[in-house]
Amino acid sequence: MSLLNAPFDVRARIAEANEPRRGEKPMDPDVRPEFVHPTGGFWIDVSTAKETLAGKLELGRVSEEEFALLDHFIDNGFVVLKNAVDHVLIDTILADIDRSLEDGSRMLQSKARRLVADRETIQLPEAKLLDLHMESRAAQAAIFAPRIKRFAELVMDAVPLATQTLTFYYGSTQPVHSDVAFVRVNSANEFVAAWIALEDIEPNSGELVYYPGSHKLPQTLFHGRSVWHQPQSPEAEGWGPKLEAQAQEAGLARTLFRPKKGDALIWHSNLFHGGDARLDAAKTRKSLVAHYCPSFRQPPYMYKREDVEKLRIDLAPAEGYAALGSPPYAYVSGAN
Repeated sequence: MSLLNAPFDVRARIAEANEPRRGEKPMDPDVRPEFVHPTGGFWIDVSTAKETLAGKLELGRVSEEEFALLDHFIDNGFVVLKNAVDHVLIDTILADIDRSLEDGSRMLQSKARRLVADRETIQLPEAKLLDLHMESRAAQAAIFAPRIKRFAELVMDAVPLATQTLTFYYGSTQPVHSDVAFVRVNSANEFVAAWIALEDIEPNSGELVYYPGSHKLPQTLFHGRSVWHQPQSPEAEGWGPKLEAQAQEAGLARTLFRPKKGDALIWHSNLFHGGDARLDAAKTRKSLVAHYCPSFRQPPYMYKREDVEKLRIDLAPAEGYAALGSPPYAYVSGAN
């Protein structure tokens, strides 16, 4: 006799269900999804991220190649996309950079100072050209190169909004840090960054340095309450060396990035990274960095400013939205 045809005594079953069970402990759920950081993040930052990723593959929402990239990103906090940006496009970006340095049309930041970008100021410590995407269509096309855009979409499960592009001519020599402290999105961890090599990066040029897996290490709380950098807080003193010590104590490897022209490294908002020493001052380290958050979030320059418009980029196959550049600052001529 099959189970479906077996006699079923409803009253006996109800009595059994209502009978107190001696010695039985209340049951708790076996799985409690939690974010790696209390400040939240994307689906990749949840303790069940690997299970979610497996489901995306089973449903056909990611390819096997994309599955492997996301799996690596979840574990290590970065991926490298080889030949992500066309070389002809990069050559146009380089021409746009040179033009900006000649005509004074853009500003740069050197540590805390804002200066007119020129051949002299671009050599200052930590110098970076700000928001080249505001005048370079080639830069717009590069930051929305199809493979970069696609990976950002997969991480966010949202339409990405590009913001705060930084262009480096030389190695930054910037101390190790995590971007979550400086890139202020109104949901702290909801962004990623892409570092695009504009040339073959050589040894001793002040290469990008990073610690794979550091995105899962505890975040610094400045003044004990905020992940956003506060220069006057006790935690800010010697922050870079503190992060390096934290990573080394966790057994993480200090890694130098020496990509080929057109390669892109995409990193997690909390990945520890910085610039290595420039042992050969004659060598350049030309690169373009962009940050991406979901289009419904408010990135730097737009935070608490809902009236700021977005820049529509329609340079097929590169398409997307970018936040407009930094707000007006008084230019300071020279490097005084």
